[in-house]
Amino acid sequence: MSKQPLKKEDVDSSFLSEQYLSLDKSDIGTFRARRFFQIAEEYYNKYPDNINISYFFSCAFFMMNKNNEGIEFFKYRILPLTSINNPHEYLQQYSRLATFLYINKDYKEALKVIEELEKIPEKKSSPRFIVFSIPIYFENKLYKKMFDNIQLFPTYLGLNDFASKVYLSFYYYYIGDYKLLNEQIESMVLMIGLNKLDNSNINILFEQITKTLVQQIEKNGLSDLENEFLDNIRKIVLMNISYKQEEISFTENILFHDNKYVMQVERCEEGGFYGKIPSIDGCYTQAETLEELKDNILEVLDLYIEDELIKG
Repeated sequence: MSKQPLKKEDVDSSFLSEQYLSLDKSDIGTFRARRFFQIAEEYYNKYPDNINISYFFSCAFFMMNKNNEGIEFFKYRILPLTSINNPHEYLQQYSRLATFLYINKDYKEALKVIEELEKIPEKKSSPRFIVFSIPIYFENKLYKKMFDNIQLFPTYLGLNDFASKVYLSFYYYYIGDYKLLNEQIESMVLMIGLNKLDNSNINILFEQITKTLVQQIEKNGLSDLENEFLDNIRKIVLMNISYKQEEISFTENILFHDNKYVMQVERCEEGGFYGKIPSIDGCYTQAETLEELKDNILEVLDLYIEDELIKG
């Protein structure tokens, strides 16, 4: 006689949950992780049709550095227990699969799962889908879709969710709206208990951002793309806190082909710099950082000199 699938409420899996949440990523491969794997396996053997227990067993594979086995287990043991007729359960489990693929750096495969879930109307009221879709869109550089789902954050996850502000910062950086980017930064600064951001405490902010990105989807560290974005956002924030208001305009000496030029520099309100060489008509440029501005003005000077040689 076949065993009837157990409902979630039929088995108390809180013990497994507590054991899993008590583990740290540094426990991977350690005795604690191996013990958790054994406990989860025992529970699964006793209740193979319970989705929650199966989920924690699949997590156990990841704790033992058996990512591919965990994904395969999830696909063939858990997903068959779900039905599109129960959309919220369906969204939850497939969102979990997308997360496992994401942690395994299978970003394209994770995206395929998320895009299928986007077709389900109930996805707008599924916190798990909302939370996990955002970093997956981010890694696939689909920033507009990421932004669309970020807008669902306040409705279901609270008005002051720190993670949503982190991803909004990435989005505003991407579209070049540094004013809105800095507004998000200021909001995050207040949320972590700082009155004002300066050079002495900027690391506290970025440590919290890093911690949030890692914990949000239970991964070991930042991805290459996240590191790249955070580095650029840090430069913009430093630029805005490093100059006093009275220093909004200043000059820089530029050496080009043994000739010295004076570049007039202005700090833009929305972030970045505008630079021009007053002695040369039409010689101006913009950049996010002062170093980039100097590189750009050298390129403009090179074009100017080449053009003058052609005319001559």
